[in-house]
Amino acid sequence: MNATLRTWMPALVRRTRTPAGARERLEAALFWTGCVYNFCHEHATVEGTPALAADLTDHVWSIDELLRYRCRRE
Repeated sequence: MNATLRTWMPALVRRTRTPAGARERLEAALFWTGCVYNFCHEHATVEGTPALAADLTDHVWSIDELLRYRCRRE
């Protein structure tokens, strides 16, 4: 996961042209990167995604589906 984050988020690399900016932006970017990694990105080491392996979902999500998802508040 560390290499994935460094690849997908240049602000986490020590020397970059893309500074991290505000802490809130970095936290939001980390959150969405984690969501895409776990729900949308198929992995060779598990069948499908980590969310499928953990039985959190029954299919690989599209990014559009992830962006449009609404949490049920109970």
